[in-house]
Amino acid sequence: MPSQRSRLDLPDGYAQVYHLDINDTATMNRLQWIGVIGLIVALALAALWMIPARALWIGPLIPLPDLFFWALVIAIIPAHEWVHGLAIRWAGQTPRYGAKFVDVGRLKLPYIFYATTDGAYFYRDTFNIIALAPLVVLSILLAALTLISPLSAFPAIMGAFVVNASGAVGDLWMAWAASRHPADALVLDEADAIRIFSRSTPHS
Repeated sequence: MPSQRSRLDLPDGYAQVYHLDINDTATMNRLQWIGVIGLIVALALAALWMIPARALWIGPLIPLPDLFFWALVIAIIPAHEWVHGLAIRWAGQTPRYGAKFVDVGRLKLPYIFYATTDGAYFYRDTFNIIALAPLVVLSILLAALTLISPLSAFPAIMGAFVVNASGAVGDLWMAWAASRHPADALVLDEADAIRIFSRSTPHS
């Protein structure tokens, strides 16, 4: 197992073995269908959590108005990328945040938000931690928040849960793709694409 989490150079003997670009038409179409499935799963998990959450509820220790909790539904999007950035810092690199836009009439609307870093290669397991950190960390925090918030805030908090979980579909796909390669494989993150490099196998 590699002892370091990331590096700025590609070692000798490594070659690109996989490229995933979510802007590719076929990939985008597939992601849309997977996103629908992810949304359904997220909604089901949110609904299921409501049952034990009500039983475990310890009272409104955060007596804020419901509008605050509905704001979480919007705030969860930058929070998702911020957690990616924290994980990138943990891996020893500096995050860069941004968005990609699409023209809708006279408007430019964001369709992808991202946290990345330029020119850094992450070992497979490190990359997977970075990719999945928002899904795991924010899901746990939001579930815990239901236990100390007013009961009327449950729908808003679970709305934020669904947005975060369904928005992690691309992260899950990238982590799954990386997991198909050896532990010493290196992943180059390109915001909305990844390139995976592995040791070249000598020809016999």
